[in-house]
Amino acid sequence: NKYTKNHNFKKKVYVMLLKILGKKHVREILLLLNTHGELYFSQIHEYMPTHTSVLGRTLSELVKSGLITKRKEIVDNLSFVRSCYTLTDFGKKAVKLYGYAEQLEKELEEKTYSTTINNVGDNNIIIGNSNNVHIKK
Repeated sequence: NKYTKNHNFKKKVYVMLLKILGKKHVREILLLLNTHGELYFSQIHEYMPTHTSVLGRTLSELVKSGLITKRKEIVDNLSFVRSCYTLTDFGKKAVKLYGYAEQLEKELEEKTYSTTINNVGDNNIIIGNSNNVHIKK
């Protein structure tokens, strides 16, 4: 079925995207690039003092996933090459997911999901969440 194949493909893409967006340092990298535009590896590393091999692997994964692009720049007549990174349009859209997640988190924190169960013996029991059960007498 053509619909099922297309749906399964989209589901795999969504799962892959969410896995990448949830990895360590990814949010910081994408937000840095969103704020500053184009940054060199060394500039990203200044903001994120993690091991260079970890940063390099993370950036490579982001390039492979299509969230960022990598441009090599030759410095000093071929004696030095440095890498420059930029968000793709897809990456800019993905950054918005972090904003949506923050909004959802705020909404969950602000809302109190409580239910009052009356007439349980001589007590009223108010249940907020699984960690929050109050008995009113």
